Amino acid sequence: MVTAQSNQSTIYTNNSIGQFINSTWIVYKRQLLRLWSSKSRLVSMLVMPLMWLLIIGQSFDNLFGQLGPSGSSIFGAGIDYVTFMTPGILIMVTMFTSLFGVISLFYDRDSGYLKNYLIAPISNISIIIGYAIGIYTQVLLQVTIVLGIGLLIGANITFTVTNLVAIYVFPIASTFFLSGFAITLASKAPNVEVFQAMIMPVSMPLMFLSPIMYPTSNLPYYFKWIARINPLTFGVEGLRATLFGNSFASLPLINVDFFVNNVAIFNFLMLFGVGLFFLWIGSRMFLQSLNN
Repeated sequence: MVTAQSNQSTIYTNNSIGQFINSTWIVYKRQLLRLWSSKSRLVSMLVMPLMWLLIIGQSFDNLFGQLGPSGSSIFGAGIDYVTFMTPGILIMVTMFTSLFGVISLFYDRDSGYLKNYLIAPISNISIIIGYAIGIYTQVLLQVTIVLGIGLLIGANITFTVTNLVAIYVFPIASTFFLSGFAITLASKAPNVEVFQAMIMPVSMPLMFLSPIMYPTSNLPYYFKWIARINPLTFGVEGLRATLFGNSFASLPLINVDFFVNNVAIFNFLMLFGVGLFFLWIGSRMFLQSLNN
């Protein structure tokens, strides 16, 4: 009898896991088809980051190159501006893709498609995860494109296993925070126009109060602390610390020897923790807004 009950429990658990994976795949597959059918959206998300990298990056590289050898007066010996900026641009493209990728939720909600998911015998959380994985896929694709262009115009990045992992891990960890934050805003927005109006005033301070384009040490004192707790700072400085060394990141907020010597690990843990929190909060709030 005990064995039979145990077998039934195992079958139920396996079926539940299988159903969760299958329902997540269904939502994710639809996101892939949407991405494939709207390539213009994929390109539009790349326009601003590529403008910064190709135009501003190379122009400033010439300017800073006149101030010292390889921009050493500002960025450290052997690091030119394009090389310094490329990790920041990877996080920038992650930001725009994550924030505006949530718009697909509005289209499905307004068309009634989300209601089909809600009345289907699938887990609600698998709906959000399916959408989120769709955003992560787009981020990985765009990061690869921007990285390739950065290398073509002169970014000096050494490829090791650790560096290659970091190049993709930090943007994905940033996506946890950004997509979760965007979903939280989406739960309070009645339509896509209001959501876009809410995103724009948020995205600019996130970008400019982070080390995407310049070291935050050059910011006024009252902005330095805002930049220090900006989740994007953890992503950019964590990636730069991995690629170029700890001198390209601020000291950890927690003064522990292990984290001081491994700044990238501290930044990743902070970014990952904040990201999971916002993703959890955003998912709950958005699903509740659908049921109201």
